[in-house]
Amino acid sequence: MSEEKKEQADDRMPVLSFLDAGKLHFRKAPDGPLQVTIEDDRSVLRLSVMRAFPVSDPERFIELRETDGDSVGMLRAISELDHDSRKLVVGALNERYMVPRIVDVKALQMEGRHHGMIFWKVTTERGEKEFYILSPRDSVQYVSRHRIRLTDVENNRYEISDVRKLPAHSRSLLKVFLLTE
Repeated sequence: MSEEKKEQADDRMPVLSFLDAGKLHFRKAPDGPLQVTIEDDRSVLRLSVMRAFPVSDPERFIELRETDGDSVGMLRAISELDHDSRKLVVGALNERYMVPRIVDVKALQMEGRHHGMIFWKVTTERGEKEFYILSPRDSVQYVSRHRIRLTDVENNRYEISDVRKLPAHSRSLLKVFLLTE
């Protein structure tokens, strides 16, 4: 590739800039959107926040974007923010990544008439839920040894944050259907 073409290609590459948390001031607009002012730079009136690594490192590398998709920059860690800003950013992230946590498994049943899907009846932090998953191989992600993320047939996600903290009957059901310890 010629130098001219290489420079041209490099110019089109988006540039990621890390933001100084001490210069970020977040607020929530009366009509709802998250906003940020970056000292000595600019204000963004409609802001989206997203995790670069939502499963493996959810508290670090938070991207700030304008709602039209333009990148504002990357925050290294939520913990670097002042208390009020941290609360607003965590709230916005929780809205974006709403994943109900399963606290009890009431029933698991193989459904032959539904092409081998598994029926789940669970209690989450938000109440009772019933859903189907495909085979565990396709629908179950082992985030760590005791943390499981499920994706149902409608692409809704659920999480068991620690299998060891579930009631005994829930753990017994999981042993049979997911071969957990």
